[in-house]
Amino acid sequence: MTEATDKVRIEVAAEEAVAATNRFRALTGLARPLSKAVLFLITASGLLWATDITSWAKVSILTEQFLALFWTLVLSAVFLTVKSHRSETRTTVPWFDWLAIAATLTMGLYLVIDYERLLYESPLLTIDKWLSGLISIILLVEATRRLVGNALLIILLVFLAYGLFADLVPPPLKGPTVKWERLLVYMYIDTNALIGLPLLVAAKIVLAFVVLGNLMFATGGGRFFTDLAMVAMGRYRGGPAKISVMASSLFGSISGTAVSNVVTTGIVTIPLMKKNNYRSETAAAIEAVASTGGQIMPPVLGATSFLMAEFLELPFQVVVLASIIPALLYYLLVFLQIDLEAGKLSLSGIDRSLLPKAAGVLRDGWLFVIPLVVLVYALFGLNFSAGKAGLTAVVTVLLLSYVKKNSRLSPRQLAEVLVSSGTGLLEIGVIVGIAGIIIGILNVTSLGFNLSLVMIQIGGESQLALLLMAALLAVILGMGMPTISVYLLLAVLIGPALVKVGFNPLAAHMFLLYTGMLSMLSPPVAIASYTAASIAGANPMRTSWISLRLGAMAFIAPFVFVYSPELLLIGDPTAIIWRTLATFAGTIFFAIAAIGHLRAPVSFTFRVFLILTSLGAFVRPPGSADGAIPWLTIAAVGIGVGITMWLWWTGPNRETGVPEE
Repeated sequence: MTEATDKVRIEVAAEEAVAATNRFRALTGLARPLSKAVLFLITASGLLWATDITSWAKVSILTEQFLALFWTLVLSAVFLTVKSHRSETRTTVPWFDWLAIAATLTMGLYLVIDYERLLYESPLLTIDKWLSGLISIILLVEATRRLVGNALLIILLVFLAYGLFADLVPPPLKGPTVKWERLLVYMYIDTNALIGLPLLVAAKIVLAFVVLGNLMFATGGGRFFTDLAMVAMGRYRGGPAKISVMASSLFGSISGTAVSNVVTTGIVTIPLMKKNNYRSETAAAIEAVASTGGQIMPPVLGATSFLMAEFLELPFQVVVLASIIPALLYYLLVFLQIDLEAGKLSLSGIDRSLLPKAAGVLRDGWLFVIPLVVLVYALFGLNFSAGKAGLTAVVTVLLLSYVKKNSRLSPRQLAEVLVSSGTGLLEIGVIVGIAGIIIGILNVTSLGFNLSLVMIQIGGESQLALLLMAALLAVILGMGMPTISVYLLLAVLIGPALVKVGFNPLAAHMFLLYTGMLSMLSPPVAIASYTAASIAGANPMRTSWISLRLGAMAFIAPFVFVYSPELLLIGDPTAIIWRTLATFAGTIFFAIAAIGHLRAPVSFTFRVFLILTSLGAFVRPPGSADGAIPWLTIAAVGIGVGITMWLWWTGPNRETGVPEE
């Protein structure tokens, strides 16, 4: 097969992978430029708001008015661009969607123009307010069905039903009687509902980082990170798989989106792995796991991290620092498994002649490092807010793009970046709208307090029981749902209970982020795994199961750092160093046991011992004092190191292939 044919096949596979999750219309006629204009306005309005232009222009616009405008644009764009059902083949907007758009504009602009009066008169349950609330919720339900899927739709409907009939629910979940008119008005107007904190985070912070990721990709950043990974890892055993891990972690640290990361880097790395004798399922799983980890990779992480910071009322910088060690543990386990698997299968690296030259890659792409440096400096050096730091990085990319001719964007190309960013914000916008409704219902019905009480009663105030319940719920809720959706639900439903039983709030919410992230990998519905499988031409279910094994640290790490917050850089520096070293050692032992190979096959007995020592390294013994170095941990690490050294020195000599004497 020729290289040109390979390229065509890869492109076709990528298109099929995108089409599998594509719910957008291919519009023609007047609807096409109109949809692009609305998508452009979504992004442009958010960027302008982030610059605090209203203060400069001395125009008085309330935050809630801007959020209402942003929400109106998002919902209008959904009905313009998103198919009413998967099999729809329309190239025009049907009449019922024009009707939905008209209703959206009416309800939204009414809130924008007259918000101060509506808020002041909110106790008066007039027909204009409750009818506007009813129509807004109906539109949200339909947008959820189209864009997010049935799982989140069902959850939304359940919460809406509870809000209406909470007084009929048996104790202990019974809530107060809430008039349906009051509930509708509350959802429509109150800042703890639809136009609340989640929507603010999306419009003010997430938007800037979505634009940053799209700009980096449009100017050649995605290609630079992939080439850089090829230079660094390509020549080593299992080189293509290591390229996938490095490229996906680098690009994922900016994009923070698993599926787009898979499509962006996977069209290059998956064919490379298959040529290097990796099975299709294994190649797809490696890419899925590597791309999913981008959601926990500093400095950007993903949209979820911004919400976490706002929920906890912590600076985003604190969340970034807390994520460093868990992210390194995740990628260390993936990398070690890949390396050991390559040794087990005697896989070689890529011939040096086929790899790009380091000097050329750095010469062509060094500019893409600067925005990341600027972002980190803005966050930690200048102590900028996340939104302001993201905006600073966006401006940096724009300015640097004009330094080199091949990265320069024309006004038309820049407009397309803003349009594509608007498209990327639609799903996030709908999800945070749902989150606002759920939070509003929790507040108005006291369901949040009742749920925390019930969970504590069920768990018998057992921390472990609550954690297992949270992890199980994350798997169930995460079937087909993006990470941000799972986290939002877990944060409002389970987060308070975890804090009440004594967990550090940041550790508890990081636990929820990690368990929510697993929805991308875990069957029966694993979006990242299935997208990668589509590119690789692999069996989706087998790909998903392999992904679970490779991404095992995403299961293990949350239970480790929630009991050992030192891994989140919380606590005594000596304890942080010791706990980090012990956990890294445990990760190495686990990787060897999982693959069953070091320099030679590892016997079943030694694999069992390595698993036990890894658990001993991970677990803090009950009752151990903060900052103390438990003897059990020391013993586990010591035994694990001893076994590893024995396996290394008794394995075959790398040059002669015979055991060491």
